Amino acid sequence: AQATGVTVNDIVPPTLVVDTANITVTGTGGGPLSCAASVGNFINCSGGVLDPGQTHRVDLPITLAAGTLNGTLINNVAWGDSAETAAVSGSVQVMAAAPSLSVTKTPSKDPVSSNPVAEVFAFNVTVTNNGPIATTGLSVTDTLPTGIVFAGVSPFTSGGFTCTVVGQLVSCTGANLAQGQSANIAIPVKVSPAVADGTNFTNTAVADCTNCPVSAQGTTNVTVQNNPLLNMTKVVTTGDPAVAGSVITYQISAINTGGTTATVSITDA
Repeated sequence: AQATGVTVNDIVPPTLVVDTANITVTGTGGGPLSCAASVGNFINCSGGVLDPGQTHRVDLPITLAAGTLNGTLINNVAWGDSAETAAVSGSVQVMAAAPSLSVTKTPSKDPVSSNPVAEVFAFNVTVTNNGPIATTGLSVTDTLPTGIVFAGVSPFTSGGFTCTVVGQLVSCTGANLAQGQSANIAIPVKVSPAVADGTNFTNTAVADCTNCPVSAQGTTNVTVQNNPLLNMTKVVTTGDPAVAGSVITYQISAINTGGTTATVSITDA
């Protein structure tokens, strides 16, 4: 049956600004449906007639209101009614564009040594902006765990950031990232001599920005290995399969994955 007195209404949230001069109505319905705006961003469209299978479509051109916080989630509900039917509604959510950060963190060496001389290595912190807009006020902080100490001069620069170190806290500012851009900060550190062999450290870096809805963090681990740790491999590099009278070459590799230098001898019987 035909629906008469069709209305479409939308109270647009204050974070959205409607271009009322360019509201358009399309579709196959009769009426025609006409729209007007009133106080409080209330859009009222009335006078429509719909036969079975017909539609009215209302397009509201909107812009994001100035001052809306990045990452704000905006919910909007519209509802329709007619003389012959109960009211129905539909809703949609949009989010104000914001940077979306991710952080990865890796040690330049693992394991590391604290004895006899603590070797300097780096915590590499890579920050990426995966969001649709650039960051502002980007900062990275890293609280070094007890037993690991800063091994550089404060302040220092890395990856476009300027970093200062107070106690165990490393604070980096000064760089911003466009959409899809990454930056890496290398923090020079070393293990305190008193740290026991086999100690495992967990370290987390946090990135945030003034227009980010949430911060991001990356975590890594590093182990203290003061003793040499040898691994050995042996492979045939030539002469396999073997032919009588031909030369067979074995390649023997000794690999030290420990934290200190090893004096190595190799025998093959």
